[in-house]
Amino acid sequence: MKVVALFSGGKDSCYALYKNLKKDIELISLILVHPENPHSWMFHETNLNWSKLQAEAIGKPLTIVKTAGRKEEEIKDLEKCLAKLITDYGINAVISGAIASRYQRERIDKLCDKFGIDNVAPLWGMDQADLLKEEIKSGFEIVITSCNALGFNKKWLGRLIDLECFEELISLNEKYGVNIAGEGGEYETFVVNGPLFKRRIRILEIEKIWSDYSGQIIIKDAKLENKD
Repeated sequence: MKVVALFSGGKDSCYALYKNLKKDIELISLILVHPENPHSWMFHETNLNWSKLQAEAIGKPLTIVKTAGRKEEEIKDLEKCLAKLITDYGINAVISGAIASRYQRERIDKLCDKFGIDNVAPLWGMDQADLLKEEIKSGFEIVITSCNALGFNKKWLGRLIDLECFEELISLNEKYGVNIAGEGGEYETFVVNGPLFKRRIRILEIEKIWSDYSGQIIIKDAKLENKD
């Protein structure tokens, strides 16, 4: 089976890809949709310029789709890209990292139905606490790059999600209703290493931007290095 994978560089797109690469598939390309709009309905835009380094670390091609990020129009930009890849390579399926967003799932389903291919969403419907713990225990090194909810502070930015961090997210969920997996945009992530990666990414320089209960890190410099 020939597949492409929707890829943001965050934990869920990486983990969805990992779960499927253990199967008998041929990954033709990662697809990164890069919205100009920071409030895109479908795709996030934090530090996407470093996804090329992630693709190199994984050892797979990266196809970049530029979009204005307007509601409904951004899926049309993805459609044009997917149509070309289907024509050129005979794609059978799209891997996506959707967990609970019906808005995202329904639009990818509709797009795949149009082309007669499968939407493979291995994380769909999973308990979100169980999912995050799986991602940690599978060896993914996940950095928090953006926080957008009551309960977070500047110290969360750039933090590695380990089991201690996981327990603190559980507490934020109980106290403030923060989504444990960040599915509602409460936080965003960037993966620097994991079982998918042939090499790891070392972040060398960041800039932190924070206001009230919201902020992000801008990765200023990073490099690939060999795994120990």
